[in-house]
This record gives sequence, C-alpha cells and structure tokens, in this order.
Amino acid sequence: MAMQTFQAASAVMDLSAATRGQIQSKRYGLRPKRAPLSSIGNKSSEGTSNKAVKHSADAFAHYRTNDADDMSVEFSSTTAVVERPEGVPDIDADNTDDPQMVTDYAKQIHTFMLQLEARSQPDKDYMQSQTGINIKMRGVLVDWLVEVHLRFDLLPETMFLTTLLLDRYLSKAQVSKSKLQLVGVTAMLIASKYEEMWPPEIADFVYMTDKAYSKRQVIEMELSMLQTLDFSLGNPLPTQFLQRYSKGVEACESTVNIASYAMELSQASYNMIKYKPSILAASSIVLAREVVGVMTWSESLQFYSGYTADQLEGCIEGLKDVLKKSAASEAPFRAIHKKHSKAKFMATSQRRDLQQFIASL
Repeated sequence: MAMQTFQAASAVMDLSAATRGQIQSKRYGLRPKRAPLSSIGNKSSEGTSNKAVKHSADAFAHYRTNDADDMSVEFSSTTAVVERPEGVPDIDADNTDDPQMVTDYAKQIHTFMLQLEARSQPDKDYMQSQTGINIKMRGVLVDWLVEVHLRFDLLPETMFLTTLLLDRYLSKAQVSKSKLQLVGVTAMLIASKYEEMWPPEIADFVYMTDKAYSKRQVIEMELSMLQTLDFSLGNPLPTQFLQRYSKGVEACESTVNIASYAMELSQASYNMIKYKPSILAASSIVLAREVVGVMTWSESLQFYSGYTADQLEGCIEGLKDVLKKSAASEAPFRAIHKKHSKAKFMATSQRRDLQQFIASL
C-alpha cells in the first residue's frame, strides 16, 4: 500500500491520510529499546546482505584512514589568524577553561569546516539530469521524512544530514520514482547511524514505508549510497555554524529559535540547495534578528562568518520566500510548520512577531 501511496503522492504532491496514520502508529508510542552502541549493525538473514555489509565496513575503514590523512594536512594549513576588530567580542574567551570547547583551535576548526563544506555541496541543478523524478517529488519526500524524523525523535542534525546525503546522491545517480522513497529512508538510516546514539533499526524504516521495501533492499541501497558518496559523511551542517554565529551576535533564545525554523524550512526547497550551510546559518541569523526587531547586520557576524551583507542577500530572500509559503501551508513545508507549532519547539511557527513579519513581505 505504501508504494502506491507514495507514488500517488508524487503525482498529487501530498501524502495520504493512511500514510500519515502509519507514522502515528501506536507501535512508536514508546521508542523501542536499542542495542548497545558497540553492537549496532545491520543484521539480516536474507542471503548476501551480511556479506554486503562486511564489504561496506571494510571499504569504510579504508576511506576513513585516507580521509584522516588528508584532513590533517589541510587542517595544518589553515592557521592564518585574522585580527579581531575593536568592539567585536571574543566569543571563545569565556570557554578557555573548558577542554571540550577546544578554544585554542576553534578558529582553525571553523576555517577547515568552510573548506570542507565546499567539497560536499550537491549539484544545484541535478534535477535537470534526472529523468524519473522532479522537484515536486523531492519536496513530497522531504515533507514525509520530516514526519518520520519527528516520530523517531531524532536530532536536528540528523535531518539536515539526511537531506544533504539525499541531494548529494541524486546529484550523482539516476533514481526512478519507485525507488525515491527507498533512497530517502536509506539516507535517514545512514544519517542516524552517524549522528544518533540510539539510531532506529532497519526494520523501523521498513515499517515506516509499510513494508514497500525489504531489509535487503535497504541494505543494498545503503551500500550503493556509501560507495557513490565515497563514504564521505563528515559534512558540516547549518546547525554547527549557527551555534558559533549566534554566539557572535549574542543572539537571544527567540532569535535562535526563529533562525533554526528558517533553516529547517530551507531543506524542503530545492531552490535553497545552492547555498552552503555557513551561508544558510548566517542568513538565518540576519533574518531572525529582523523578525525580533534587532538591528539586522552586525560587525561581529561579518567577522565570525566571513560574509558581507551583500553576499547573504540572495539567501535571505530565499528564506523569506519559504517563510511565506509555510505560512500559507503550501507543500512541501507543512510538516515543518506543524512541527514548529508544538510547545516542544517553542511554538515558533505561531509567534505573533513572525506572523506579522511574514504578512509584511
């Protein structure tokens, strides 16, 4: 049923009530008990799946070793220090006694992340080469994945990594409409393993598709995605840049919540793929400051992000566009809008100042 449901959704650009009902199944009223982190793996009794997983693990070890060597070389070359302008606060000064904040290397780490994100950007025009799917189908898939992500109670980073892996894979591989949902759940499976302490199991994702795919198909797609992406999963995410930029402008909680909401909305928009995570984070901060009535631009933001106001203008306009569409409950932004209307997420999408701001656009 789920396969037919998803295919129909691709045509009408919405999910059926039956599929949404599956997501809210009582099976997930409580999160299932997970295996210890040390024993997490893909266990299957379906023929060659375990063999494929072992091959995947061996290949990953090879790439991980090589990537570590490359990273150390690049990291050592990013030690240039830019003098901090007068009046710009030192956001690392208060954390010098906290070894987890690695303040001695914070600036170099940020510089390295800027280099790394440029290498992991998907092709902004990849839909032009896809023959079996289109932009609206991608939007329906992301909207559905947001609901699955919420049902599993996963981290925001997991969802951002899911969409990034999805777009990177679609930039390099042809995918049919019948396999698009499989690619989506597999991307979330990989992202969950990378980001979560207790990732959902393959059986959980198979259940979410109403068993439209088998465990073996998910495992085979996982191997295909990892090989296509060269096992490169350490992609900088907008949330990581947002943490540093929001501290640089001394953003209040409301500003951070609105910026986070805008960033999440951008995932559903194909037109926002062209913006790198750092640009998206900096633009979201500027937009959120405008919503709460704070001076939009900041020398601190320019210093810590490295971007000028002109460089962020296009991305800010794109974020305003997705905000307007979400307020009108347009697909594919409904799931994200609904998610952020809940008290758990500070009812950000229902804020009066945000609604007034959107109405003025």
